[in-house]
Amino acid sequence: MVIYTIYSWVYRIVSLISFILFAYCILSWFLPPQNKLMQFLARIIEPILEPFRRLLRKRFGWNMPIDFSPILLGFALQLIMYLLQLLVRAIA
Repeated sequence: MVIYTIYSWVYRIVSLISFILFAYCILSWFLPPQNKLMQFLARIIEPILEPFRRLLRKRFGWNMPIDFSPILLGFALQLIMYLLQLLVRAIA
């Protein structure tokens, strides 16, 4: 029962981060960075994206014209959910 509760909370947090990431990426095409909503979303998502940006810079250098860190973060979130589901199924 405790495992399911932990799983439920982690699932909610990962889902919320995924939603914020999606909104941040889509809105960045239409809203300027000075927009209050974009600044709010950036304060939430940028600290999470930064380790992925550092990883990409270290691997591919500084001259990447497209920021692939949101895609990498999305994959990481999906992997977390998949592994967590496997763990819950194995224990339950």
